[in-house]
Amino acid sequence: MDFYIIIPLIVILLMGVVVLAIQTISSIWGLLGIIIGPLIGAFVGVLLGFKINDNRRKQLEEERRLFFGNLLMHEAKKSIELIGGTVNLIPVDAWNSVVNSGDIALFKEKAIELSNIYFEIQNYNYEAKRVRDAIEEARLHPTSTDDSHASRLKERFDNLTKPILLENLNEIARWLSPLAGEISASTKVEGKLSNKSSNGREK
Repeated sequence: MDFYIIIPLIVILLMGVVVLAIQTISSIWGLLGIIIGPLIGAFVGVLLGFKINDNRRKQLEEERRLFFGNLLMHEAKKSIELIGGTVNLIPVDAWNSVVNSGDIALFKEKAIELSNIYFEIQNYNYEAKRVRDAIEEARLHPTSTDDSHASRLKERFDNLTKPILLENLNEIARWLSPLAGEISASTKVEGKLSNKSSNGREK
């Protein structure tokens, strides 16, 4: 008789333990949901933020690459015109800006060539100054100055320094020319979008 009483009591006790266990597990899951939910949201938000920042950084780098590429192209073309003269110095402002700021790294595939041309431009201007100074010295002091010195400097300048730089500038100008097209296309697209947003239609 006692056995039949104990069995139901044990069953009831086990059912109570199971219910208590389920309630405990539910409470733990609820607590985990409260903690993990915001953590997952924050983690996803951080990942999205990094992705957006990376895309923006790449966009800014591309804009800088196009800007400096266009600047270097115009300076290279101006230099080509000046080299065609007698003993003209050529501009270096754009080159100084790109090299000294480290933005030359934006032109990964041509960074070495651009660096070499920058050195050649500096050497060209140095040699041009030497030739001009020698010619000026011979003009101002003809009796005390050896004309052959200025002639030798100018001959070396005309036959060696100028042709090498001219060839390399032409090559770089050809390589940089497409960047000007990219800038023009980008400007036209942005202009059209701006007109659409302000007037609701293209002008």
